[in-house]
Amino acid sequence: MKTELPMRYRPDIDGLRSVAVLLVLVFHFKILDLGKAGFLGVDIFFVISGYLITQILYKQIQNNNGRIDFRKFYLARIRRLAPALFVTLALTLIAGHIFLLPEHFSDLAKEVIYAQIYASNIYYWQNINYFGLHADSTTLLHTWSLALEEHFYLVFPLFIFTIFLFSRKYFWLLFLLAGIFSFLLNIYFVNIKPEATFYLMPTRAWEFILGGMMVIFSKTRKATSPFSRAASSEACAAIGTCAIAAAIVFYSDEIQFPGYYALLPTVGAALIIHAGTFRNSSITKLLSGRLPVYIGKLSYSLYLIHWPINIFAAYQLGESYTIEWRILFFLLTFLIAIAMFHLVENPTRKISIEAHPKRIAWGYVTGLAGTVIFSTAVVTGNGLPSRFSDAAQLLANYSTDIPPDTPKCQPETTRKFDKADFCQVGEISQAPTWVMIGDSHAWALKRAFDIWLKRRGESGLFIFRHSCPPLVGLALFKARGQCRLFNERAYEYIYNDQSIRNVVLASTWIQARRSLTLDSDRRSEPGESLAIFSRAFTQSIDNLHNRGKHIYIWGPVPGAKDNVPLRLAKATNPAVEAKDLAFTFSEYLERYAFFYDALELSKSKISGIINPSKELCSDGEVCHVTINNLPAYSDGDHLAYSWSDYWANVIENQLSGKL
Repeated sequence: MKTELPMRYRPDIDGLRSVAVLLVLVFHFKILDLGKAGFLGVDIFFVISGYLITQILYKQIQNNNGRIDFRKFYLARIRRLAPALFVTLALTLIAGHIFLLPEHFSDLAKEVIYAQIYASNIYYWQNINYFGLHADSTTLLHTWSLALEEHFYLVFPLFIFTIFLFSRKYFWLLFLLAGIFSFLLNIYFVNIKPEATFYLMPTRAWEFILGGMMVIFSKTRKATSPFSRAASSEACAAIGTCAIAAAIVFYSDEIQFPGYYALLPTVGAALIIHAGTFRNSSITKLLSGRLPVYIGKLSYSLYLIHWPINIFAAYQLGESYTIEWRILFFLLTFLIAIAMFHLVENPTRKISIEAHPKRIAWGYVTGLAGTVIFSTAVVTGNGLPSRFSDAAQLLANYSTDIPPDTPKCQPETTRKFDKADFCQVGEISQAPTWVMIGDSHAWALKRAFDIWLKRRGESGLFIFRHSCPPLVGLALFKARGQCRLFNERAYEYIYNDQSIRNVVLASTWIQARRSLTLDSDRRSEPGESLAIFSRAFTQSIDNLHNRGKHIYIWGPVPGAKDNVPLRLAKATNPAVEAKDLAFTFSEYLERYAFFYDALELSKSKISGIINPSKELCSDGEVCHVTINNLPAYSDGDHLAYSWSDYWANVIENQLSGKL
């Protein structure tokens, strides 16, 4: 005898959606400090989706002798998801055309293409890194979760159909085992492949399956007395609410996510969903209120548009994007979401799949083609630079003024380094007697070092690792020990290569203020990070000096308060904007006091110091962000590649008489 699962409307689930989306919005708009864990709202969404989709599919296969109407299922997903996404992407492209400079508009167009074909999770997994896309300036980053969910929708019906067809008796057991397997993949890879674990479906599928398991548990709702049902409902709802609250309160940057920690929001959401099958818990009634339900109905539109609004606001306002502005744009998100829900989402949901299947399919294909064609034109047109004046384009182009050989000179740390792991610079016909080691700031300086050595007829080696200060005895938070290992490998080579007599250490050095640690899994307090830097600096200088190496230090660049090329390109008066972007010399000295204190302790063992602040802060008051009225930086602190000759001269002048 068939057991039919009721497909009644669950207002409490819309209420739970409101909790999830508000967590996400509060987190992204930085409304409250507790919003740091707001991305956990996405995990709640995954559990809800798993519950609803499993309920739909399981009812179909029970009522249709094991068959699933795949066409109807996928058309329903298109009708539900595509229209609002089309509108969001169209509005985002329009805003990008108006506000974004060519480089960023081209990046946005790429994001649109991947979001439209539901592959943005793969795109961001591969591209969000130190010198690729940045999470805080990536306009459609939030669509990773939509892509992951769509991947689940593609695979899940086939999975349900297969196990019901071939192993109906063990359906729920196999369903559970699939969830356990996905969870174990998550546990195994979260530390060794954290980005892939976060973004990809195989390590996230268990969250959907957990929601799906609530379907079988809901079948027990008539098996107990009214009193025990009420007690069970209250207990499940209370425990679930406490689990979600604990996930928010106790989350910290030290936690590798998803991992075990994701059990808190997901199990919490599953328990609240299960409690709602009884309809009588106080939490269920609260979630079923008119306001939570309405916000829950808006949740898809809210989620789609909130991040582009936030990114564009930050892009335009820069440092002026204060809490007052963030609250204003938070409220604006609701106004636009209300309009989108009533004008786009609701009307398209009412289109009958049975009566108009071709209309839905062709509407999707047309929207997809139009979006992809326009975005491709933007990418191939390099962001349509003709939208801006020649002067603005010249300034904006400095944002891509970086070395062309990014993949080189940064070897893997899986083995000892040899000479082939370094890039050779300077006069290649000569044996290398110099080496420069550092982070991305050293990489930005590489050509200047190359030019300077060629002028001297000398040769050197170059090696770097992003974000990693070139010092032994320290680690970077969440870097999985790779920075420590990189420096150990590089120093070991330098110690053993007797022909290397001169060592240049180059870095931003600012990591000491926030991210240095002795254990990659634990964040240090600011004072502890500074102490680690001081010890590591002294130890590194001592180690090199004791092995007879001549040590030269590249000091910290003053940097700027924001992205120099883009801010100057957008400014009506670039000269005034440049002054607003600049740090004063006293601010620079205060920011880097820790560096100069450490330098003073080891000064007698250092052969020479190249200090860029002597050039950029020459008047002793303001540290200029331009050279000859053009950006000195490719962003806010990396030296622009085209000034390499200029910095080669600085190296020569400041080391003159010390070699």
